This record gives sequence, C-alpha cells and structure tokens, in this order.
Amino acid sequence: CAGLSGIERGTQVSQVEIGGGIGTLVHHNTASNNRTFTELGNSRSANTTFAYNQVTSNLKDTEFLITRGSSDYFGPVRGTVAVNNSVKLTGSNSLGFSCYAGCTPDLFLLYNNVLDVTGRIGYVEGTMSGGNNVYWRGAMDGLKLGVVGAYPAGSPQQFEVRAFVPGLGVPEDPVTGSLNAGLALWLQGAGLAPDRYVAAQGAALGRAGRIHVAREGGHCWIGGDVTPLIHGQVRL
Repeated sequence: CAGLSGIERGTQVSQVEIGGGIGTLVHHNTASNNRTFTELGNSRSANTTFAYNQVTSNLKDTEFLITRGSSDYFGPVRGTVAVNNSVKLTGSNSLGFSCYAGCTPDLFLLYNNVLDVTGRIGYVEGTMSGGNNVYWRGAMDGLKLGVVGAYPAGSPQQFEVRAFVPGLGVPEDPVTGSLNAGLALWLQGAGLAPDRYVAAQGAALGRAGRIHVAREGGHCWIGGDVTPLIHGQVRL
C-alpha cells in the first residue's frame, strides 16, 4: 500500500510511505517540513518512481528518501527510481537519501535530481545507479561517486572520468582503474562506447591520466602507462 502518514507534535513524520505497493508513481508534489518525505519498506514493494517533487525542510532532523536492501527485515525494496526532484534541506542533521542494508543498482536509481542538503547528501550501504545529479553543500560520507562525460567527436580521448571517494580520505582520485572498468561495461553494454577507446582522468587535478579500454572475447581490459614506485612479488 501507499499512503500519507499521520501528524506528530505538529510535524508530519512522513509525507509518503510505501509498504507493499507495486508500480507507484509519486509526482509533482510540494512538501515542506516533513521529518521524512518518503520511506519505503516491505519486500513486496517494487517499481516506485518519485518524479518532479519539490521538497524543502528546515527541521534539524529530516530526510528526502529512505529505502532498503536485502539485508533489512523490511527489504529488499526493488526498482525505486528518483528522477527530476528538487530537494533543499537546511537542518544540521539532514540527509538527502539513504539506501542501506545491501543496496544494489537494481534497487535504487537516482538521476537528474538537485539535492541541496546541509547535512549529508546521501548514505549507501552497497551500490546504487544513476547520474546527472547536482549535489550541493552536504557531506558525501560513504558515497563513492563516479562521473563520466563524452568528448566531442574526433577528440583523442572519448570520455572524461572523475572519481570522488571522500569517505576514504580521497577527495578526488587522479586515475581509477576499477571505476573505468565498471563504466566500460555500462557504456559498451548500452552501445555508448566502441570496443576500444581511451578515457581521460585527472584533468581537474592537473594530471593527464589516460586509460586504455579494450573489450575482447567478452572480457574488459583496462590499461595505461604507470610510474612504478614499488616492485616485488607476492606468493598466494
């Protein structure tokens, strides 16, 4: 089911709660000063879309969206999509979104949203999918964020890649092989990149990283020039 929650001490706790609903569309709403705009639970819940909602709150503790993975008693909640929403949360403990207890890309997709959050932009235990979001002010915490954009046709490199891992003390990584491997699988699988291409990374840091990507026999190979600092052998 899907519905509106009750009122607690003059503040609406959750604007929309999804507990078992399938194919629910929540769109073009304006919400103000909710403890939580929406929370999803129940493993029967699936394919919920939040689109074109405008959510604001100046409460100290407030969230936009909470959903769950397979390790939660009330999860997993599958196919949650947030697209084209505008969120402004100014509370010191505010949280843009949360997908915990085993989040995976098929559970949570976030794209084309604007999140201006004073507290934390989001919290993810696992991985999620999406892109083209604008994040402003808030801390990234455990989020690992990869960004990719295409160069004009005829450029020496086909894509520019950026990687942000603040939770590990890396504001931005100059070259990230694992991210480029994941991006290659997505880009090539979606027909957005050829079997062989070159990606650039590190330009914003004054670094000229170049990652060579090749797809051969169903395998993705990532390579490039390196500067060896340590050489040795490990026996496993």
